[in-house]
Amino acid sequence: MNRPTLLLAGLASALALPLSAQTVTTTLLHDTFADGERATHSLPDSARWLTSASNSTANIDIIDGSLVTKNGFTTLAYFTAAGSPVTLAVGESLTLTFTVSLSGITDAVGNFRVGLYSSGTRLAADNFGNSNAAFTGSYAGYMATVNVGATSNNAFRLYERGSSTSLIAGSVSNYSQTGSSSGGAYKTFVPNNTYTGTIVLSRTDESTMSVSHSYTGIFGADSTASTTSATIFDNSGLTTSFDTLAFYYNNTANLVFDNVRIDYAAIPEPSSAAALAGGLVLGAAALRRRRRA
Repeated sequence: MNRPTLLLAGLASALALPLSAQTVTTTLLHDTFADGERATHSLPDSARWLTSASNSTANIDIIDGSLVTKNGFTTLAYFTAAGSPVTLAVGESLTLTFTVSLSGITDAVGNFRVGLYSSGTRLAADNFGNSNAAFTGSYAGYMATVNVGATSNNAFRLYERGSSTSLIAGSVSNYSQTGSSSGGAYKTFVPNNTYTGTIVLSRTDESTMSVSHSYTGIFGADSTASTTSATIFDNSGLTTSFDTLAFYYNNTANLVFDNVRIDYAAIPEPSSAAALAGGLVLGAAALRRRRRA
């Protein structure tokens, strides 16, 4: 099949897809910490990483190209420009991936936490504390948790923030558990093993947010890598806008993070989709004319 025919065939296939399938993925953040520092905010390659503790290498540091957080403090970064959160329409999604290792493992409900929020007043410096007035009435979003030391099922839980001054740390009673139940077959994490975490927020319809959590790596009693996962649905009072990422472990162990990436799968506006289709048609026509010549 020649190039014009291939291009026209691709165009026909694309236009035949339902609008919800015609998503365009944008990488909002992909921080590999290769620059050896955490202060530069230059998206998508680098975010400024803040800690709820004082600015000290005893609390947070870049070591061997990874972000190392210590002593059970909150770690936070913004992944869009100020005042420009991404808002998920129906059919759109936000995908977070990262690698993490933990120097110590404990068995407690919701002890390792990942938060995706929409900020209000943005924090400008370290030492903001696990509770802060800036969090009150803003920073709506989700806290996806896993019990890394679980020895029974239902290791995963999903919480939605209310008006608490606590962002992601402290008792889970500060948050409203959402979804029909907790879930996921338990896997006991192993100290200092590296795991790949993935959290996907998908707006499946006007009143439903699907939140999928998964972790892949070598767990206790395993000799090869496997995955533990759960999907929990929020059907009430959805949060749909996001610009803030936070991590917290209810333990004083060191956490080593790398390859933190956030991708936004968006549906183009009708005008953009039409322009794309028009460009493909013109390109195909030009190739056909060149072939005739």
